[in-house]
Amino acid sequence: MKGIARDGKPPKVVTLTNSQGMSVFVMDIGATWLTCVLPLESGPRDVVLGVNDMDDFYRQTAYFGASVGRYANRIENGRFTLNDKEYQVSQNQAPHSLHGGAEGFDKRRWRIEHNNSQCVVLSLVSSDGDQGFPAQIQVKAKYELCEDNRLLIEYSAHSNGDTIVNLTNHAYFNLDGQGDILNHKLNVHADEYLPVNAEGIPESEPLSVIGTGFDFHTTKSIKQDLLLDEHQQKVGGYDHSFILKGSIESANQEQPILTKACSLISSDSAVALNISTNQEAIQVYSGNYLAGTIGKEEAYNIHSGIALETQCLPNSPNRNLSACLLKAGESYLNTTSFQFVF
Repeated sequence: MKGIARDGKPPKVVTLTNSQGMSVFVMDIGATWLTCVLPLESGPRDVVLGVNDMDDFYRQTAYFGASVGRYANRIENGRFTLNDKEYQVSQNQAPHSLHGGAEGFDKRRWRIEHNNSQCVVLSLVSSDGDQGFPAQIQVKAKYELCEDNRLLIEYSAHSNGDTIVNLTNHAYFNLDGQGDILNHKLNVHADEYLPVNAEGIPESEPLSVIGTGFDFHTTKSIKQDLLLDEHQQKVGGYDHSFILKGSIESANQEQPILTKACSLISSDSAVALNISTNQEAIQVYSGNYLAGTIGKEEAYNIHSGIALETQCLPNSPNRNLSACLLKAGESYLNTTSFQFVF
């Protein structure tokens, strides 16, 4: 990564490798997943979107590969009530709060606590009042590249007071390594999705996917039902949370049980990605607003990548507080497995 971070120092990049020849680059700024290179017979293929320059990193608003928080996704009007007190947090997507606010975790320099050839652990302290959120929390992000070409990403957090937490990785995948993802095939293990308005705020209770363009029970191309209905048309495509089947484990589990979330297959069928998680939902975003965003080689186009973000549901602080509540002395844990097959 070229250039200097906002604190005047260069970013630190850690390389993870396994004996299969797979490699992953992780940067301390934003605890960001920069690259994911698979050693295909046809040659190496980088299957995540990103940038090569720090100026471009700060300029883009796509959150490429970043660890986002304190609250991933949206909070309506940047407001919520906790313990009978109303909090106003950063409204960086006015009038709402997105991915933790204007200076979210994606823009911070995380401390590298430990790293070796296959694992890196990064940490961050977010103070009481940071972006308007209550209580101080200590957060860790762990990336572990396994010998079976699985990348495990684990986010953990502890707080000295009651607060809300929803952490995720915002990687965008293009398993072809170039072009768009419209001919990628997707399968999502969900019976329901959450409709949103044009600003990405939930507008009803979850609805059944059956008989809609949100039904990915049977693997199909992303383009097959893209923009098929008004719910997609409001946000330019898919940008919705799917409630995962079997997601009965809370995020506050020391040893979480992972449930299948989704599978993605490249258009040439050379690469598959299987995602499992302990989270209740996965946000599927089909890159509807990527056009013109500077990338690693050139500017990306619409649908250049698809983000698959494991998390709790958007605006949970105002809809189902218990889903994102972290009480003083308790632990938060988001564990997600990205299994690459090639």
